[in-house]
Amino acid sequence: MGKNNISLELFIIKPGVSEKLKDRIIFTLENNGFDILVNKDVKFSFEDMKNFYSKKKDELIEIGKKTIEFAKTNNIDIKKHFTKTTPYEIGKEIMERQARYMASGKSTILLTLREGKNNYEVAKKIVGSTYPEKAEKGTIRSWSNDTLYKATVENRAIRNLIHSSDKENLAREFEIVNKYI
Repeated sequence: MGKNNISLELFIIKPGVSEKLKDRIIFTLENNGFDILVNKDVKFSFEDMKNFYSKKKDELIEIGKKTIEFAKTNNIDIKKHFTKTTPYEIGKEIMERQARYMASGKSTILLTLREGKNNYEVAKKIVGSTYPEKAEKGTIRSWSNDTLYKATVENRAIRNLIHSSDKENLAREFEIVNKYI
């Protein structure tokens, strides 16, 4: 039988989420073994969120390519919704929209501990797909009524309720939010 791990997980409930929905999110995390160590409402600075959502150039290009493909598939004129049209510039603009959204109001930092196997995968399964319309029913992001289409044509970030750090970015993201705790 495999050994259980204890892992630190960082979640951020995004601006605009009602108290009732925030309570439901916390209940869901706790029900799935995530012990809340920190539950703190904060107002992030735009600069901190730009650093939080910083991506490598190849990641920005990939985000931009996916956005261009999505726009083509959905008959969206990319020139109407982005200031520049190269994949790299579109990727940068999407991340800037995300940073602006995260700095627009109160967010809630949830720092959690979980004992078990595959903790990161459990977190991702509970949270669901980045795009609410693609999130499996019952996942946290499936509770959002936002869509990638609406976010794109309204020139804004997608409102998917919660951020969940991945293994690769947890240390860097925690360093940025730590000063708010």
